[in-house]
Amino acid sequence: MQSQTAKHTEDENDIVTQMKIINTKLEKLDTSMNSVNKRLENVIIKGDGTLYKTIKDLFAEMKDDLSKSVVKNVEILEGRLFEKEQEMDKLKATSQVLETDIKNQKKMNENLLKELKQIDMKRQKYENESEQYSRANNYQNKRNRGYQCMGNSKTIS
Repeated sequence: MQSQTAKHTEDENDIVTQMKIINTKLEKLDTSMNSVNKRLENVIIKGDGTLYKTIKDLFAEMKDDLSKSVVKNVEILEGRLFEKEQEMDKLKATSQVLETDIKNQKKMNENLLKELKQIDMKRQKYENESEQYSRANNYQNKRNRGYQCMGNSKTIS
């Protein structure tokens, strides 16, 4: 999260720096235009034809400088955008894998819970059967002892 914030801040700083460079070039352009205006006044007064060529060369030079700067900035920003898109794609893929893992783990947990419930039900069933068998056995033993005592008393008398 911090690295994203740092990159975001870095991007903003780069944009601000590039804007300052463009503003500086525009200021130079303004200075150059003032110079051209003064020359133009002199040429118009004198009727010289070199002004047209000077203006054309000056504008071509300024156009090249500004376009190089803008193209460079666009390329930098496109590169960063591409990197961020790749990072987002990786994060999406990782997220999908994790979601699949979570779903599988939930299914496994549900199956284990079902198995535990079945085992518990079987255990309770066996406990009940064992308890019933024990009661029946105790009853049978008491009955047998009762008959033995009755049988012994008959033989004693």
